[in-house]
Amino acid sequence: MFREFGLLKPFLDNPGEEYHLRELARMLRKSPATVDKNLEVFVKAGVLNKRKMRMYTLYSANEANPFFREIKLFYKKMKKVF
Repeated sequence: MFREFGLLKPFLDNPGEEYHLRELARMLRKSPATVDKNLEVFVKAGVLNKRKMRMYTLYSANEANPFFREIKLFYKKMKKVF
């Protein structure tokens, strides 16, 4: 489960950005199928937003979600340590 949290790194570093599935897969060096499957888990949990734009699906951070805010605080603390 902790491996999946690595997919949130771009959203934690730049919470206002939207990312396309293939763009995320390239950035994270994972297959698009793996990224898609794991992003859906975060969308269902409300941590990420999913938006269709024509033939593209864009993902963004749901900063209003309390769980996302907790993850972000933990991420910032860990970034200072490492």
